[in-house]
Amino acid sequence: MTLAGAFERLSALGQSSIPWRGAIACILSPALAAIAVIASVAATHAAPPTPVTIAVMYSSDRNRCFTPGVVTSIRHFTAQRAKQINDAGGIAGRPLQIQYFDDFATAQTTSRNVDAALRLPDLIGIVGMSSSTRGQGVVERVGSAGVPWISGMSRGDIYARFPTVFSMEPAVSDEIVAVRRFINAKKFKRPAFIGLDGDIYAASIADAIGGESEANASSGDGDDNANNTASAPLQTHWLKRNADYTLDDDAIEKTVTAIRKARADVVFLAVHSGGGAQFLRKLRKVANPPPAFVVLGRVSRIKRLLASERYPADMFELGREGVPEVYNERLQQRIWKNPNDQWIFDDVRNTKAPASCEKFIDPTPITDVRERKNRRAVGRGAQHGDALMLMAEAAKGAAADSDIAALRKTIAKGLAAHRTGQKMFRGWWQDWSFTQARAVAEQTLLIRQRSDETDITLAPRQYVPRSGDVLDVPVVYTAVDVVRLFRVDSNEKTFMAEFYLSFRTAGDVSLPDIEFTNAFRSPLSNEPVISARRIYAAEDNQGLQLWRITGKFTFDPELADYPFDRQRFSISFQPSKTTEPFFIQPPPTRLRKTEFKTDGWKSESAYVGSDQDIISVVGTRAGDRVILPLDKFNYTWIMKRKATDYYLQVIVPLIVILAVTWLSVFIPSERLESVVAIQVTALLSSIALYLAIPKVDYDRATVSDIVFVVTYTAISVMLGLSILRANLNARDAQRLATTVKIFQLALLPLIVLFMSEFILTQSAGDEASPLRNLLTLLTGSVTTRVL
Repeated sequence: MTLAGAFERLSALGQSSIPWRGAIACILSPALAAIAVIASVAATHAAPPTPVTIAVMYSSDRNRCFTPGVVTSIRHFTAQRAKQINDAGGIAGRPLQIQYFDDFATAQTTSRNVDAALRLPDLIGIVGMSSSTRGQGVVERVGSAGVPWISGMSRGDIYARFPTVFSMEPAVSDEIVAVRRFINAKKFKRPAFIGLDGDIYAASIADAIGGESEANASSGDGDDNANNTASAPLQTHWLKRNADYTLDDDAIEKTVTAIRKARADVVFLAVHSGGGAQFLRKLRKVANPPPAFVVLGRVSRIKRLLASERYPADMFELGREGVPEVYNERLQQRIWKNPNDQWIFDDVRNTKAPASCEKFIDPTPITDVRERKNRRAVGRGAQHGDALMLMAEAAKGAAADSDIAALRKTIAKGLAAHRTGQKMFRGWWQDWSFTQARAVAEQTLLIRQRSDETDITLAPRQYVPRSGDVLDVPVVYTAVDVVRLFRVDSNEKTFMAEFYLSFRTAGDVSLPDIEFTNAFRSPLSNEPVISARRIYAAEDNQGLQLWRITGKFTFDPELADYPFDRQRFSISFQPSKTTEPFFIQPPPTRLRKTEFKTDGWKSESAYVGSDQDIISVVGTRAGDRVILPLDKFNYTWIMKRKATDYYLQVIVPLIVILAVTWLSVFIPSERLESVVAIQVTALLSSIALYLAIPKVDYDRATVSDIVFVVTYTAISVMLGLSILRANLNARDAQRLATTVKIFQLALLPLIVLFMSEFILTQSAGDEASPLRNLLTLLTGSVTTRVL
């Protein structure tokens, strides 16, 4: 008989008119209920849901000397996201586990890793692997198995015939559009291309530039500015890389000689940063060297490698890390709200590194989360974590009893649904949607390093794909010079700012084209409470405009640490019209003004961030919905509230109140009325002080609230102990009364000590902790004596 049947029989017995049957039912029902619970728990533990696996692939250095910070970041963020997925119920009700694979940037290891991943019986997806060259050897195996794969390959033609393969990198075809528009805008006629032999990404760029050059040569569109010659076909040179990642010097010399003889007017470099620096070190010795366009590598790293051997011509780059000097605002917000999480990822020497690694020195530790190298590591890790979360999002339509094959199909279908302009997933790092080539929809930026400047900036014109077309988007070089921030109202969540806004651009952009997105709007007119006065406007095409602006802006205060809190004050911009976008390029950090007047605040740091607003608009057909991303930028200042007034108005009076309370302990117990009167007065005084001070509107207790609660508790305990001591004395329990008095005398100083520790730590950080400093002093003195 089943437990359900047994319960039915017992129910019938309980309703019987025979007393003994009812008694039996009363006795057996709890027992059977307990058995049912135990059986249920046992069944649950006996058959846990079978986990599913997502493989995460990355590449450490080939020499295996160090574990790059990028690798550590990828493991950290994917594990964090997996926990988030499991806390929300897993994928189709099944827990997610991650299997990591490191190919050390070698094709053979990549192949073995993919085979090992495909043998996993519960594999539902793969994330990562950032090389088209290595990916072409394994993509057919993954695609034929029907495994969803968000790779890092930019050659969309490699995986085009496999509908389950996507990429977290922009398609090379989109980058080619920007390169071609760049060539036409600059009117280059004799381009040269230097690529790594065997690199298929470099080959695709070379083919595209070569095709453009042949088209220009055959059409004869215009004369060359230098010597009035027609366009020439692309001259291509392929260099081999040595085992230590360097290029052969003799091959470089021959290539430089060929470029000089051909009088190339631009050189495209696809040999990575190290090889690029090695090549430009030779090319810079040529008379009037041509501009260099880095399509594989980073100009910033090439500059560091060249050091004092500055390249005397302009350098350009396909920017894959966003706008220079601009931080990812989405990550900055997360860092701000979760400061205790891990945000710094150093390169770490491997404990089992080969003996050949001893010649390498340890990398310099990262001290600031905003260092460029660390930002790149955090970005890569967050991007891989986003891809993991995107797979979980795509699997939401799967049935609870789906097998692995069904889950793979559901995830692939869900990923394909995130088409550009139709559906978007908002991640920690970026907004995710895929182009028709199943590459992530991301803007390709052109970066410029002018020969007469030291800073890297956006090129004046950007070429952005949008709705099947390519928009010519201007760059607005902007600077904000703050005069003062004042009238900060934490309850209204507003502040006033007075600043100078200067900008110049190659486009037709003026102040009416710029919207202050966080401007406070009047409740009556719904207009921004901003006044602007133009101070200066040049008349040339890229003329400077200077405006003096005073306005009221909103902010989102975090008041848990009030009155020792830090707040973020931002002034945000975005284009007024979605049809006329532009990019903001701030000045270098060293040129920004950081000191200005504030009322009750102190500036600690500042940065410029960027994010996107997602706008949903009606499509051309009824029922259609089109998603438009709109870039926005913000100048942000981290400010710390000055707590001088709070110390004088609150802390000092509370210390006096607590001191008077403590001194009342010395009054003899026979004068209980006087002791109680003093301590009750102290309690009422602290309550009155709390009611008298300004307070902030916050849904949780602030540091100020905690200080007062501790004070109330301390005085109340002292009052209770005074009454207890008087009673003990009345009963002639002198020893116990003395013990209570000693406890009273020690209790309040200890409370004051720990409250001071708490206040100073909140006010000035851990380095101001009295206990910590005392321990450091004692430790240091002991160490000195031992030495």
